Amino acid sequence: VETITKMRKCLEGLNASHIGIKASGGVRTLADAQAVLAAGATRIGTSNAVAIAQEALGEYSPKTPATTSY
Repeated sequence: VETITKMRKCLEGLNASHIGIKASGGVRTLADAQAVLAAGATRIGTSNAVAIAQEALGEYSPKTPATTSY
């Protein structure tokens, strides 16, 4: 989160705030995703997207593995 905040401030200082920042590595929960987005990330990269979405919708239970249905 600290690195993203520094990157966002740097981009703003260069008048380049239109450039997006992707946060990845360690984004495993909804709280992690919310923290990096609040710090200035514009998108996240995670292998836990389904679990994060389920948690956001109130459907996630740590006892039940995340599943997808097509």
